[in-house]
Amino acid sequence: MGRAPRDREIAALGVISVLTWLASSIGALVKTGAEVLVAQGLGAQNRNSARCYAQHTSTLALYISLGLMLLFGGQGLYLHWSLWVRRDN
Repeated sequence: MGRAPRDREIAALGVISVLTWLASSIGALVKTGAEVLVAQGLGAQNRNSARCYAQHTSTLALYISLGLMLLFGGQGLYLHWSLWVRRDN
């Protein structure tokens, strides 16, 4: 049987759950907007505008995901590096 989690570990789980929720909510926001815009373009029989909406929202989703990756991944790399430096000293 494992040991009981410390307060710091429980706090870390709370923080990461909020960040995960935030990232998935942003993804759902972009997806919903893309679905609405493309559906309106197709409903108006305007395939060019629907294609343009799809391309723009795909590009937006790519930029947002790269930004989140740099934000969350950068913090994780910094934390890992700072713990590694402390261990050597």
